[in-house]
Amino acid sequence: MLIEAGLFDMAFYSSIAGRQFKTEKRAARHYVMRGMRHHAPCHPLLMPGALPLRIRQSWKHAEVADVIRELRKPSARKFAWSPLFDPRALAESDIDQDVLTTFATWDRDRALPLAWSMGRTLTLNAVSDDVARIAAELMVVRRRRRMSRTTSKSPVADISALKERIAHASLPSDEGRPLVSVVMPVWNRAEIMLPAVRSVLNQTLTDVELVIVDDGSTDGTADVLRELAQADERVKPLEGEHRGVSAARNIGLGHATGRFIAFLDSDNEWRSDFLATIVGAMHLDGLDAAYGIVHLVSDAGDEFLTFEGGLDDLLVRNHIDMNALVVRAEIAQQVGGFDESLRRWVDHDFAIRLARVAEPRLVPVVAVDYRQDADHDRITNREAGSWQYVVLSNNWCRWDLVESSMAERVAGRVSVLIPAYHEYEMTARAVETVLQCSAGHDVEIVVTDNGSYGWASIGLTEALYGLPNVRIAYAPTNLQFAGGSNLAFARSTGDTVVFLNNDTEVRDGWLQPLLDRLQDPQVRGVQPLLLYGDDTIQAAGTVFPAQGVLGMHLLAGFSRDDAAKISDQKFAAVTAAAVALRAEEVVEMRGFDPIFINGMEDIDLCLRMQERWGGHFEVATDAVVTHLESKTPGRGRNIAFNRGIFYDRWRGRMPGPDTGHFAAAGLEIAKLGVDVLPHPAPRPLLLRASGSDRIGEYRWSIKNPANPGPRGDKWGDTHYIAALRDALVAQGQDAVSLRHGAHAVPTTTIDDVNLVIRGLDRGYAHPGQINVLWVISHPELVTENEIAEFDLVFAASRGWAARMSERTGRDVRVLYQATDPELFAPADPSPAHASPADASFADAMPSGIALGRDVVFVGQARPTGPRKIVMDALAAGLDVQVWGPRWGTHIPAEHWRGEFLPNDQLAPLYRASGVILNDHHADMAAHGFIANRIFDALAAGARVISDPVDGLDEVFGTAVQTYSTVEDLRRLGDPAGWDAIFGSDEQRRDRALQVAAEHSFAARARTLVDAVREFDRRGR
Repeated sequence: MLIEAGLFDMAFYSSIAGRQFKTEKRAARHYVMRGMRHHAPCHPLLMPGALPLRIRQSWKHAEVADVIRELRKPSARKFAWSPLFDPRALAESDIDQDVLTTFATWDRDRALPLAWSMGRTLTLNAVSDDVARIAAELMVVRRRRRMSRTTSKSPVADISALKERIAHASLPSDEGRPLVSVVMPVWNRAEIMLPAVRSVLNQTLTDVELVIVDDGSTDGTADVLRELAQADERVKPLEGEHRGVSAARNIGLGHATGRFIAFLDSDNEWRSDFLATIVGAMHLDGLDAAYGIVHLVSDAGDEFLTFEGGLDDLLVRNHIDMNALVVRAEIAQQVGGFDESLRRWVDHDFAIRLARVAEPRLVPVVAVDYRQDADHDRITNREAGSWQYVVLSNNWCRWDLVESSMAERVAGRVSVLIPAYHEYEMTARAVETVLQCSAGHDVEIVVTDNGSYGWASIGLTEALYGLPNVRIAYAPTNLQFAGGSNLAFARSTGDTVVFLNNDTEVRDGWLQPLLDRLQDPQVRGVQPLLLYGDDTIQAAGTVFPAQGVLGMHLLAGFSRDDAAKISDQKFAAVTAAAVALRAEEVVEMRGFDPIFINGMEDIDLCLRMQERWGGHFEVATDAVVTHLESKTPGRGRNIAFNRGIFYDRWRGRMPGPDTGHFAAAGLEIAKLGVDVLPHPAPRPLLLRASGSDRIGEYRWSIKNPANPGPRGDKWGDTHYIAALRDALVAQGQDAVSLRHGAHAVPTTTIDDVNLVIRGLDRGYAHPGQINVLWVISHPELVTENEIAEFDLVFAASRGWAARMSERTGRDVRVLYQATDPELFAPADPSPAHASPADASFADAMPSGIALGRDVVFVGQARPTGPRKIVMDALAAGLDVQVWGPRWGTHIPAEHWRGEFLPNDQLAPLYRASGVILNDHHADMAAHGFIANRIFDALAAGARVISDPVDGLDEVFGTAVQTYSTVEDLRRLGDPAGWDAIFGSDEQRRDRALQVAAEHSFAARARTLVDAVREFDRRGR
């Protein structure tokens, strides 16, 4: 059924399965039996693991008929099937009878409907071979990761054959030099090390020396060693300070004189023929390094560690036990001994570095019988398991090679480094926003695929395929955030790096402010302002609110407007969810410490950098990044562990108290609480500051109906409320705004005034605050009950305010919409005062536009259809120029100038145009709500034509001309009559200044502040 439905590509699946099939049916049968339950892809255009849950479940259980039925439904058009095939990118005319049929019959040379185009045009023929090759390589690595290192089968036959082969071999001898030196570190093992020592001295190969290194024992171990040395001259005891197993072994290596070096821990015992067998095999085969078999004994049954592999396998998981390893002495010296900075997984690290010099070969002889019990005094039980990530990360990054190639890094290049685990859709979106919002910069992006599931790795490969400045570093296993970030750094080429979580989306203008601040040599690193998905602050720097406590994100949960107050603050640390650093300093610090598992590694790096160079960190509050925190699987699993590691390292040396940062934001700590985890983090109760630190008379929280994120940034409401906020601040107030979905966040409890700008959002009163409702649009949605909730009510319509006052018995006051004279002002008649913004706009104007004569409309085509005034103007034969989304199917292309016009370009456009068209939503027109566009256009000195609105002439007189018919528009749009109808340039300039004086945001702010003061004076 998979084949018939067109869902199976045998060549692609053969690459993933790592085998060839005689027929397509056999391949498909293998997939149904083996691959479907793992969501393995069987076609380059289909990622089963990313499909909706109901389809994934059917796929997992090999319910092929159900899968096909779901993919034939119309709902299959609503999600991406893979990064290379997204039905949402198809036009209706591209769909055959259903999406599955379209999928199955897709021409291999036809451009694919990409989920994230990022400027690419790809075809199936262009990508399939590369994706299949990469997928095959990834599957080899994934299989290597899953492959068992042990077996329950006894290797007796292999051992017998080996012994027979070496039975008559003569081993080399050297007068005065032992054949084998055995290095044994001991620490407080006086009572248990004797069996291990005897297992060495009783070897059938007797030409050995046993170098026992006492690592600063305090239990009588030294006495036992002296007795052993007196009893057998082959025992060579050494003493050292207690510095750990690696230092002890290195001391032993420094004193070992044998041709071969072997290692044995003091709690293990060799089988008597181990050395004779393995050294004999090494001598016969000319091996530089070899390892034997480990017999693992437990109550669950016996197993044998018999895995044979090389460096590639060791870079995934260890399969060499140090107690079974023998190395030629000169090779051990070349490796450089053991890493004394490691407290665990030292054997794995040595094995990897050894394999780079000489790959050890498995020799089928049992070295030790290892009891897997609960001896809590073993290093494996005393030290953290995260040391494995230290070993793997360091060996994947190869810091020595990175450091030696620093001179090759490209000056001025920014490397954005993104570790990713499973979530390829989120990662692709993060990459897409970096590419979209970093124009003008030399930016490369390095993504670490951090050991993701096979299908997720392939999905990531497809999502980023063909992007010239983007590449993927594939890690064979999850190196966690620290290791994944370090690996991305090792593969980067820029002299500045930005570490960036894959659950982030950068916003326009995010990069330059980071780079500007890094120009200061005292600035160690710069963090952008991180926002939650609702546009409240996630992190505006890290502060330590009291001495000896962990750090916390500053202003978490507050309005993004609060961040501007701390823009000049210096920080001891910032978050690595998004941080810009100098590459040379990252190298010297060896990046993030992988001992931390997805937490605290960023604070640790910041403190280490400060300890090394001094200086401080900063937050560029004008650089904004959305952080969809905690979306990555398992992200918060190790919080308590990470805190413990951090406390052990920095106890007594942590920064703080950073109370000045709160004061700068107009806040004070009323009480310092903590969370409930071990090594608790601070949870302060914050209030508005009192005394000289208090900011503003009242704290105003303006509720913005716009969506959060870049989409809401373009809403007129957002610009409107920003101007109102600034005007309130100029009146001595503390004012911030909150977007849709964040109107009742916990931090609003400190607000004094709750100002709801009523649009599509229903506003709610907040108990204990002065609640103000200003209805500026969608009056049809406002109910009498809503008005009754608020202390003060304003409306941008005289007629509606009067009617609602009469119906509710409340005083609904008139407060029209407003304009910002700083932005919307008439052109200065003096050439010496020409606006640079006007000049830049004129330079950027599309060809064919007649400045000062064209009829202009700025606004979207509504989902229900085009705006009537635009279509009437075209019918009247006017040369209409339109900016706004969704116009492509409604008007000729020569009239549609773009989907979006930046807010700071509106005033130059209004000044440069002949006439501005304006219309109103039907309900706004019926209720007398005058559009904000009219206020802005008149303040800029423009001529305005509008549809009729009750009260429009009362406010603006003849400054705004209304029309009813196409003929009216033809007459009003004729330049020959403009001076007579709209007045001369001088008259329009005078009128603009009058509008600025009467209808500015400053005037509205004064009205609001006076009303709140009066209400507060009378007693709430």
